[in-house]
Amino acid sequence: QEPSAPVDTREAVLGVIVENIAAHNAEDIDRYMDTIHRMSPARLTTRAMLETSYRDYDLSSQIYGLKIIEMDKREAKVSFVLITKKIRGGAFNNNRVEGTMVLRKQGKAWKLYSQEVDEVTYLD
Repeated sequence: QEPSAPVDTREAVLGVIVENIAAHNAEDIDRYMDTIHRMSPARLTTRAMLETSYRDYDLSSQIYGLKIIEMDKREAKVSFVLITKKIRGGAFNNNRVEGTMVLRKQGKAWKLYSQEVDEVTYLD
């Protein structure tokens, strides 16, 4: 069952994830980074990884099955299924990732803090 947070809070949490994927598909690094928490341990490496990825590949990602599994005033955990496929670029294994995203409050806004991957399935 969904945590008892207000609907607008749940929508805000899920909306950040949807925006993150939309920014990724648009290859908009600044927009993507705007969804990442400023204290995220992965923040420094994320921008460099995106610059390399966007230079070398065109990828398409789709997210499914978003479900808030835990939530309080400062942190939310959301399970997800992410499918990423190559449109253009070098060797790349199309894949399906199942895991949990952790979001934390940054001021009044929810931002992606970390991600735990439970399973990766290669599709080709």
